[in-house]
Amino acid sequence: AVEPVLQRALAEERPERRGQLIGILVALGDRSRTAIERVLMAVAKGRLAPADLQRARICLQLAGELQDPELVPALHKVFLSGPAELAPTAALALECVATQPAVDVLLEGLSSERPELQRASAHCLANLALPDTSRALLDALNRATDSRDTAFVCELVRGLGTTRAQAAVHKLASILGQRRLLRRRQLRELQNAVVVALSQIPGDRAQRALSAAAHSKDPEIREAAFQVLAKAHAPRDS
Repeated sequence: AVEPVLQRALAEERPERRGQLIGILVALGDRSRTAIERVLMAVAKGRLAPADLQRARICLQLAGELQDPELVPALHKVFLSGPAELAPTAALALECVATQPAVDVLLEGLSSERPELQRASAHCLANLALPDTSRALLDALNRATDSRDTAFVCELVRGLGTTRAQAAVHKLASILGQRRLLRRRQLRELQNAVVVALSQIPGDRAQRALSAAAHSKDPEIREAAFQVLAKAHAPRDS
């Protein structure tokens, strides 16, 4: 029966043993999916007590590890309608599945008005590095121009780098010229993220923007650019 295996997997803390249990769940196929769907739908409908959040989080992790595309509808409901605390784990499960419907859910989260969905979606889309998502990431960055949520903006910038978004070069370069009302550490994190993103984007425009950063009057921007350029030209171990 699948239910005892699922319960043991939810409770198991040893990675090796948990991996064995996940293997059993994968082998059980549709029966595992049905059991996990039942838990996820209960989460989406708010039928779990606060004490059950950790169990729900583990179930989401299992859904990601199973990488079953048939679980995307249930993950969709949990991500958009479940408790805010579970949004990052649900997004990571969608990232693991990585089918187009799963990516579409992350894109939906990116355009949501809920900050926790925006942040989780930006992080996972940056990890996936799919060129087709660069337009949505750039649109989100344009909407977040005055945001003080530095972590979110940095994830959007990182995503534009990992997706090698040439259309984002002008926007990224403009961020380096802005004076934002941020703490020094936050401003430096953002500047570093922009410089790294520019270094990942192919083409002359990105290289010119990176060169301009290396000659900026702002010493911290110069330092960030020099570090990236030095790393790019450092000899690699054979």
